Amino acid sequence: MAKKPTKRTKARRQIINDPAMPLLSGVEAVKPSPAKPLPPARQRAWNRERERWKESQRVAAAARRAERQARLERRPKQFTDGFTLPDDVRRFAMHLFDAGMYEVPTFDQPGDRMAHVLELLQRLEAAYMQGVTQGYIEGRIANLEPRRHASLKANEAKRRKPREYAGTVMTVEQRDERIVAEYVTLCAMMPVGQARERLAAKYECDPRTIYNVARNAGVIPTRDRR
Repeated sequence: MAKKPTKRTKARRQIINDPAMPLLSGVEAVKPSPAKPLPPARQRAWNRERERWKESQRVAAAARRAERQARLERRPKQFTDGFTLPDDVRRFAMHLFDAGMYEVPTFDQPGDRMAHVLELLQRLEAAYMQGVTQGYIEGRIANLEPRRHASLKANEAKRRKPREYAGTVMTVEQRDERIVAEYVTLCAMMPVGQARERLAAKYECDPRTIYNVARNAGVIPTRDRR
């Protein structure tokens, strides 16, 4: 004879009456329903969506790294490795640094806790000063950019303006072309230094200017003729 199925008993209600949680006194404690696994099709769709999100994060991170590297490469020479903040800026930044704003965690590892705290604060201070340094550099570059642009425009206007060189009216570019041609000829006839001095006297400039013009044109002699 089959056993008659019994009636399912209702789950017993549990009321919270814990003195440690006075705000929840008298509230029924309801257990969360167990999570049901997704159907295979939805699980595959969710996996694809997760992979697309991960790929987008990787692409965004690579773009940020490339942009940062390009920004570092655009920095002027005085702001590259080895740059230090001016003393007044460093003192002001350290005056604003407040180690008390950081919560020092509890260390479980054995050893002197104060040593761990001091090491953590030193790292926080180093990270803070690194951020100040990078911000100062970017601010200085942003301030210098309009000046650099104005200087380039002034130099271009100067190069386009005709002037008299060696008794002939010409632009700076035309003068440089003549200097390069004469420089190659003179270096085959005399020492390089003497050729520079002769051209500097002819075009009323410094021998270093002759060297820079020849270097930009790629005609620097490999050795000095003696």
